[in-house]
Amino acid sequence: MKCEAWYKILSNFRMQILFLMAIQCLGISVLKADQDFEFSVMVFNVENLFDTKHDLHKEDETFLPLKEKQSDEFRRKCFSIRSPRHRKDCLNLDWNEKVLDRKLSQLAKVILSVEQGKGPDNLILVEVENKNVLDMLNQRYLASAGYKTAVIIEGQDPRGIDVAFLSRFPQKGKAELHEIPFKYRGKRDTGKNKKSRGILDVVVTLPQMSLSENNKIRFLGVHFPSQGNPTYFRSQAIEYLSSLVEARKSEAIIVGGDFNITKREDEKKGLYSKYLGPLGLVSHIDACADCLGSHNYKGQWEFLDVLFFSSSLNKKNWKVDLSSIQVIQEKSVHFLNGKPERFDPIKLIGVSDHLPVYARLKWKK
Repeated sequence: MKCEAWYKILSNFRMQILFLMAIQCLGISVLKADQDFEFSVMVFNVENLFDTKHDLHKEDETFLPLKEKQSDEFRRKCFSIRSPRHRKDCLNLDWNEKVLDRKLSQLAKVILSVEQGKGPDNLILVEVENKNVLDMLNQRYLASAGYKTAVIIEGQDPRGIDVAFLSRFPQKGKAELHEIPFKYRGKRDTGKNKKSRGILDVVVTLPQMSLSENNKIRFLGVHFPSQGNPTYFRSQAIEYLSSLVEARKSEAIIVGGDFNITKREDEKKGLYSKYLGPLGLVSHIDACADCLGSHNYKGQWEFLDVLFFSSSLNKKNWKVDLSSIQVIQEKSVHFLNGKPERFDPIKLIGVSDHLPVYARLKWKK
């Protein structure tokens, strides 16, 4: 064997030794071939998580301190809101630092209610205004969770509510935001989806499995058009999501978010069975049989919030623990009076009108 070949082998060996020493210094254990490894994921629509500062070109006037709303410009914007209730909130709600502190601390109580106070390993958040408020939540209120990766990409929704992602695992590569290519059906619907969100795409690596080829997980975070929009908007959204999963079918993929698809709508249109069923597991369809739902509107429970696990996870020795899939009912601040208690900025109680959905996955060679 030539000297160059020997040199290459020795260099690679040295790099492996240095890598093992480095992760030992960082306190990270490497998974052996005969060991099990688990990780968790949660999706949580946190309902209007705004900071107290105005973002240019965003409709965040409602969620500002009252003293910031006294100018004619802000009041004109508030008066232009059609909904009487939302107009009143815009004019009178005092979204100050005290209110934001309570909102963040209440959210943290729910998030940290799993994993013995550490929170899930991976957390998909829906309705987050910007990186500033995401960092506030992560660094000040979820410090014990040890989230190293914090991602949010602001999209085209003028209200400024986006999908965010937190993880204890390091990010690999650059995150993306896939804008959904909606197609209108008639002039009446034109422009309705301007308040839609793109699909957040983040890949993380699992340090405990650094010597395995199965150490990458791709997370997709979604927030589909609300029930105020036609069904075909959500149909187009879930179809586009399925195309993203299909195009990456060799990868381990987990999707989480607020799909805004009701039980009745799915029964009529078969959206999950048509677009996601052939590609993997849907949390409330393939498990969680005793779960009420993640959202309650006028006494009607719905699974608006969903976790989806691609079939490719199984091919890479990842097993979804179906018994672990649950709707988190944190009873001290969130699950009150038999349903999720939305945050009240005046009484400073409640958290969100959605409950989180949680699951665990296991790996074994």
